[in-house]
Amino acid sequence: MAMWVLAARPACVRLPGMVLPPVGGVATSDIARALLRRTHIALFSTRKAAKALPPLRTIAPEDRLLFVADRKSFFRFTAATSVSQAVFWLFVASFAADLREEVGSSEAASSKNPLDRPMSSLLLRSGMFVVSIGVAGLFLALGIIFPRRYVHTLKVLKGGSAVRVGTYNFIGERAFEVPLEKMVFTGMGRLANGASTTVRIEGHRWAYFLDGANGRIIDSELFHALQPRVRHA
Repeated sequence: MAMWVLAARPACVRLPGMVLPPVGGVATSDIARALLRRTHIALFSTRKAAKALPPLRTIAPEDRLLFVADRKSFFRFTAATSVSQAVFWLFVASFAADLREEVGSSEAASSKNPLDRPMSSLLLRSGMFVVSIGVAGLFLALGIIFPRRYVHTLKVLKGGSAVRVGTYNFIGERAFEVPLEKMVFTGMGRLANGASTTVRIEGHRWAYFLDGANGRIIDSELFHALQPRVRHA
């Protein structure tokens, strides 16, 4: 009788402090075993795929150009615009600082034109000076910071372990080298579809902009080979 009761009892998995009942007529132990088997197969497939990737030194036996976005004329115009705007607002600031409290005539004081009225408020003069200085600094900051974050070339160096990043400067261009493992792309595949994306570099404060709309991929083979190797956000 006792053996018949044990045989009729549904299968279950005993864990410390709890008992999991069968689900849908299938023992929970069988479900757990199937999940573990699938997880093991997925991990094995991932490792096998990673081992199947050829080493980067075979892909980039020499320096290879990956991406180009030539916007030199645009950033020259941007630099000229930012400088001219900064000069204009500095002139406005100097004009506001030179204003003095004056006693105007009754006709000027009662004039409907605000330019004919005397600048008698110290707060107004100070506010005009501060705002003008702030606007001039904003135009200069945009003209300096944005070109330095716009990537015009990406070149994979020999061996594939490092990348030379080329950006613009306020006047001219600049380039620096960074290990590939320190670059984190935000949707690298968007470049192949003509969309823009960003890349963050460890140790740099702000991200860099990759303009897929105005740039192009030079080496599509190298691009597709790098996609599974780079870090993605």
